[in-house]
Amino acid sequence: MGTACAVWSGVGGVGAFIVGAIFFADSMPQMLRLGVLPIACGVAAPRVSS
Repeated sequence: MGTACAVWSGVGGVGAFIVGAIFFADSMPQMLRLGVLPIACGVAAPRVSS
């Protein structure tokens, strides 16, 4: 249950970042993109490892 909560929190965070960038033309500085990358990797890791 804890893993599911962490994964869906990450999906929501990365999803909000992507929606903001695409639909609302939010700025995407390099450091922000680098900060989102570990979250996306952490969401994908359980899927890849199983």
